[in-house]
Amino acid sequence: MMHHEGLCCGRRQAVGRGDRARPFRLPGARPRFLPDRPARVAHYRLEVALDLPEQRLEGTATLSLRFQRGADRVRLDAAELDVAAVHWADAPERALPFEVGDEALVVRLDAPAAAGAARDLVVRYATRPRRGLHFVLPDREHRQRQPMAWTQGQDEHARAWFPCLDTPRDRATTEVIAEVPEPMEALSNGVLVGQGPGARPRTRRFHWRLDQPHPPYLVTLVAGTFQAVDDRWEAPDGKVVPLRLLVPSRLAPLAARTFAPTRAMMDHLSAWTGVPFPWPRYDQVVVEEFTFGGMENTTQTTLTARTLHDETVAQDFTSDHLVVHELAHQWFGDLVTCRDWSHAWLNEGFATFCEALWEERARGRDAYDAAILDMREQYLEEVDGRYARPIVTRDFHAPIDLFDRHLYEKGALVLHHLRGLLGDEDLRAGVRRYLEAHRDGGAVETVDLERALFEETGRDLGAFFSQWVHREGHPALKVTFEHDAGAGLGRFTVEQTQAGAPFELELDLVLVRGEAREAHRLRLAGKREVASIPMTAPPDRVVVDPDGWPCATLELDLPAAWLRRVLLEEARLIPRARAAAALAKKGGRDDVDALRRVLAQDGHHGLRGRVARALGEVGTTEARRALEAGLETVADPRVRARIAEALGGFPGDPAAGDALAEMLRGDRSPLVEAAAARALGKVRAPGAREALTAGLARESWNDVVRRGCLDGLGALFDPAALDACAPWLAYGRGEWTRYAAALAVGALADAGGMTTRTRALEALVPLLRDPELHARIGAIEGLQAAGDPRALRPLDRAGDDDVDGRVRRMAREAMRAIREGQDRATRDERLRRDLDALRETSRKLRDRLERLEAIVDDRLPGPGPHEGLPGRRGRGPGGGGREERDVLRGTEGLQEG
Repeated sequence: MMHHEGLCCGRRQAVGRGDRARPFRLPGARPRFLPDRPARVAHYRLEVALDLPEQRLEGTATLSLRFQRGADRVRLDAAELDVAAVHWADAPERALPFEVGDEALVVRLDAPAAAGAARDLVVRYATRPRRGLHFVLPDREHRQRQPMAWTQGQDEHARAWFPCLDTPRDRATTEVIAEVPEPMEALSNGVLVGQGPGARPRTRRFHWRLDQPHPPYLVTLVAGTFQAVDDRWEAPDGKVVPLRLLVPSRLAPLAARTFAPTRAMMDHLSAWTGVPFPWPRYDQVVVEEFTFGGMENTTQTTLTARTLHDETVAQDFTSDHLVVHELAHQWFGDLVTCRDWSHAWLNEGFATFCEALWEERARGRDAYDAAILDMREQYLEEVDGRYARPIVTRDFHAPIDLFDRHLYEKGALVLHHLRGLLGDEDLRAGVRRYLEAHRDGGAVETVDLERALFEETGRDLGAFFSQWVHREGHPALKVTFEHDAGAGLGRFTVEQTQAGAPFELELDLVLVRGEAREAHRLRLAGKREVASIPMTAPPDRVVVDPDGWPCATLELDLPAAWLRRVLLEEARLIPRARAAAALAKKGGRDDVDALRRVLAQDGHHGLRGRVARALGEVGTTEARRALEAGLETVADPRVRARIAEALGGFPGDPAAGDALAEMLRGDRSPLVEAAAARALGKVRAPGAREALTAGLARESWNDVVRRGCLDGLGALFDPAALDACAPWLAYGRGEWTRYAAALAVGALADAGGMTTRTRALEALVPLLRDPELHARIGAIEGLQAAGDPRALRPLDRAGDDDVDGRVRRMAREAMRAIREGQDRATRDERLRRDLDALRETSRKLRDRLERLEAIVDDRLPGPGPHEGLPGRRGRGPGGGGREERDVLRGTEGLQEG
């Protein structure tokens, strides 16, 4: 399992802490459509000067307009720009009247423009931007900061530093001519066509140009002092693309490890898409205090410094997912861009899918399968805890509302499903046609991908996209088996247990007898389907959906013997991981033994981590001993972290607490120590608060250990823990550490009654106005967890006034949750305590069952190969019925995926 550490392109980092899904649409949201465009911009020439101490930009923007119809005015997007003058480039002496307001600059023309007219409009302006362009400066609490400035245009923030048509539909060529203080350099899109002294004393001037059209949100400007590493990539046709990595000097030693695979990724993506890297150069620029993980500006990606890492976490952390995601956007998002944000999955779903494709290319099919399972779990977490929505929807307050697990992970899962439906070769051919057909116009909607796939393969996928992209939710499948010896049939029943109408999909089954494998494909269309397969005896095991093609949950109510054989004997990771999850619900002694054996084996960490989770869900003494034994034998820190998490499922167990405390005191990996700290808080063993408080003093990469200790303290539900957490809310403690502290304070709000709740609110409410983004987000999540109605008014102000759309969205969600009374900390804690008590009762019962099984095993002979399998007798030869046979698709020549 990859540690994302909150690094991603634009998806919201925080996950709502609710206990049930709510509607995606919030009050006040309305369908969003693009505005009319009487004139398009063919070219932007931006001449800007940065004043870092004053955090100010002065600029002159020249927009080459092409009128598509007659017009007497031009409306441009402009947010908080102080516009000094507007005139035609060929008539600077004649000022044009204009109005500024509602994030718009409306210019009244001196004479109506005719359709087809072309003219250059000049806008002189200045701004101290609150968004779009960010200044990073050292202060008393952040003396190590390196002065710099950087832009972030997605989703609608380009308008905050230059006037433009700020939609992804509107593409133009660009020039950026930037004047910055010495010794800084200015970086932008395309190629550097000139540099020299600036017009002001002690400044430098840099002139960048990109002659291929791209949308305003991808226009970038970065100013700073960097250490550069130059490289090159050569395409198969001999074209050479310069590569450059720019990193703040103090972080330069960490850069090589992070970005080493870039050239291989370019090889891979060029080959997979069939379209060689489409831009004249590619730079990767690392900046400080970046508000996302990365941003795919055309030819020049901006990345957070938090992705740089040292040898202490090199074995269990990789930046590959972030680097390849942003690189993939140079095809999906930059070369071809969603026409409007409702179709943004065409950008983000493809880039996320490319993360899995790179895992397969670099580390094998198990790594790809593990990435797909990770994505599915992240999507389901959002469905279970926040909302379900169609991937394509127009009902939102701001486009950033859409940048969630549906847009990224479910979008990637749709493409994974298409890979299974079409085959890898046809999918790649269709994607190549999609890119080539639209690279000139650039703006696409979902139907454009659908049509390209049809034109390439002849497969009409209208029903597929209607169901998986334009409909919310997913199928929840439950599979059971029954053998009818009299009829000589095995009956597989597949139920769709989700609310609402059934999905239509295909589900693969593989029946295994010895070395023979028999593949069947079931066509499902109803809420309950039965497939009857001739068989004189049940198979040795059955593998359901071995490739995990559909985006669905799968409950396997199958014999434990089958599940154990799948776990122990199958080669593919997805069915083995699902078997482990199903065995966790059975929890017998043999099931625990099978899980223990896989945990101890060498194998992909994505499987062994899920096996550790399954043992934690079993919850018996034997399961806990298997996890403790894993700590003695497992060296892979990624698996050790999952073992620590699983031990957190043994509340009140002193042995689990001792093992976790030992891990926290000194594991080889700080990420393992952080996982142990979180789990130790959940166990609430004696001495946990003291151990976690001591851990707050530990320094580690990205503060992961300290953040883990804060999470653990928050889980203790001990009012004394509030004193340990509150000091870490202070400005200067680190943005993500403050985020963790805010969550902990919110979780502890009801631990000591009204006094503690008031203390928590007094600590969190001021953070809603904090300059650091994730401190504000943490405050919102903490207040939602506390559930105190007194937080509604300050949350309402944040939902209306905050400059960041992510904050506004989360504040509105928190208000809704508090009003509904669903996230009150007291109720959550009561449920948590009830669950802990049930787990303890279940553990004792299963321990007793294990002892009884041991006695029975000593007295009885072992079962035959098919004993204990469900069955029935007395059905005639035609017992399956026509309806049952119809769900089986012809299997002649069908091979396993």
